[in-house]
Amino acid sequence: MHLVDDRSGLDDLVDRAQRGERRAAASLYQQFHAPIFRQAYMLVQDADVAHDITQEAFARALVRLDAYEPARASFTTWMHGFVINLAREHWRHRQRRVRLVDRLKGATQRDAPDLEARLGIQEGLDALSAALARLPESQREAVVLVDLQQLSPDEAAARLGTTAGNVRVRAHRGRKRLRALLDDGGVP
Repeated sequence: MHLVDDRSGLDDLVDRAQRGERRAAASLYQQFHAPIFRQAYMLVQDADVAHDITQEAFARALVRLDAYEPARASFTTWMHGFVINLAREHWRHRQRRVRLVDRLKGATQRDAPDLEARLGIQEGLDALSAALARLPESQREAVVLVDLQQLSPDEAAARLGTTAGNVRVRAHRGRKRLRALLDDGGVP
């Protein structure tokens, strides 16, 4: 299957999908599945949840395809908006579940294991993932988009619905917090 690389070809594909052409919708799925999954995974750090978010993002996009307006945002930006919103929903639900479990157990926040005890690359990646998960949502999104997905602040701002300056500030604060979490061993 030929993947659409240029903007006009993508706009044509989206237009055909909006008119109900199933092949065009399938082509959009084929082209965007991998990048959407990667973004979801970067945001939630769980392959199963990222898969669910990817599927739900496409389901929502197909239902709302007639609302897509190329003049307002690129299709890529529009699709990533679904992913970001679904990841936010995931984190809100997860935080509620954690608070409920902690209340039921009467538990206090557990001490984090000593990062010096962790050896090897996988452990370092696990620590980074855990630290990333502890960042405030706005900082996590900025760090994922700018540092991990290597988008420009302008591109990240378009996806997040904010300014490039705000994205730079969020990413800077997120990096600073990540360093503190990793240096202090404050990651479970």
